[in-house]
Amino acid sequence: MNKLYLLVAILPLCGCLATTGPTIVNHDVIVQVPCNVTLPEKPVYPLTDTGSVNDNIFVKSKKALSEIEARKAYEAELEAAATTCTKK
Repeated sequence: MNKLYLLVAILPLCGCLATTGPTIVNHDVIVQVPCNVTLPEKPVYPLTDTGSVNDNIFVKSKKALSEIEARKAYEAELEAAATTCTKK
């Protein structure tokens, strides 16, 4: 009988020891935001000039090199505009 009283007295205490504190859970939620980016204007490339048909090879090669640099700059501006909306 004494063991029964002891068991009844200890069981509620065991229940209090088993509980843990609250756990904090963080959830990352992706929120869609409209992207308002102005695209750069397309430049006028030197080789698209139709009046340069009679130019010599040296003038055409200079124009070709300047067109390559203009295209690289334009592509860099486009990539910068495109990545502003896709940043994580």
